[in-house]
Amino acid sequence: MTAAGVRLPGDPPGGPRAVAMWGLGVAVYFLAEGYPAALACRALLGCGDAMTFISVLRLGARWFPARRGPLVAQLAGLIGMAGSLVSTLVLARVLAAFGWTPTFAGSAIGGLLALLLVLVFLKDQPAGHESAPVRHTGPGYVRRQLAAAWREPGTRLGMWVHFTTQFPAMVFLLLWGLPFLVRAQGRSTEGAGGLLTLVVLSHMVVGLVYGQTLARHHGARAPLALGTVGATALLWGAVLAWPGQAPLWLLVTLCLVLGACGPASMIGFDFARPANPPERQGTASGIVNMGGFTASMTTLLAVGVLLDATGDNFRVAFAAVFVLQALGISQILRLRRRADRRERERVVARRVEAVHVPV
Repeated sequence: MTAAGVRLPGDPPGGPRAVAMWGLGVAVYFLAEGYPAALACRALLGCGDAMTFISVLRLGARWFPARRGPLVAQLAGLIGMAGSLVSTLVLARVLAAFGWTPTFAGSAIGGLLALLLVLVFLKDQPAGHESAPVRHTGPGYVRRQLAAAWREPGTRLGMWVHFTTQFPAMVFLLLWGLPFLVRAQGRSTEGAGGLLTLVVLSHMVVGLVYGQTLARHHGARAPLALGTVGATALLWGAVLAWPGQAPLWLLVTLCLVLGACGPASMIGFDFARPANPPERQGTASGIVNMGGFTASMTTLLAVGVLLDATGDNFRVAFAAVFVLQALGISQILRLRRRADRRERERVVARRVEAVHVPV
């Protein structure tokens, strides 16, 4: 941010404020003594987390050439998953050794240190590449930015790609994977934990492969996304249709494929990025980011309701995944050609503009 309400198009939408919000949420979380206070702190954590990710994507777009965008986005997701894995393993041991309050107090101090590093070292764009300032004009600025980003077929296509690809792994990792593996598949808690860890490790490896592939082959975006959805549906269906408990090799294969869901969801940002000018990149990325989490929250609730209604029948409850996948695929196929046509028009317009720019 610059002074007097002027925002450079390259500025990340969250920046230090996102880190500060996350650190404040953790700092107050370990002091909370009741559910309302803990819920409010959790909301702060969620806001900080959401803005931090969008900020990282926006910074990557300013510091790296467009052809590197997919790889940078995948690396951001990979580092995030690595941090989640490490912090989970470390925090579990620290929590067992020192208790709730010291553990989260340490996390809050870590957040404050991260804020200090951001304030001291982070720059919004390389020196000499500053964009022309864009003024926020009137209270309707955000609404106009949202409307303009939403009108772009690439933004909506990116949101539906994120919607369709991300949620199966999120549902499995966040809540229902462990009870499914233990209660329905007869695995031990330690064995189920190992399978869940395998999803995270697969995410990290596949993210590198997808990032390198998309950096070299721009046209691979839709095939990779749809291929991941198809493989996920196939393995999910095979596990649910297996008579009795599925064999270990099939569960391992499912977890490996679920690990590709996160990298595939990052492809959604690759559809939105070329569809929007620099000053709308943060807005468009925010719209895309809503897709997967909307699908995840919907499926988490649907699975719980169906388990209650069917007496813990996981086969019926997990069928909700196929419903949302079918919805997402229908929207991807509907918007794909429109987004491709619009993207080609933008490329031609930029080339014409470059030819007519006076030297």
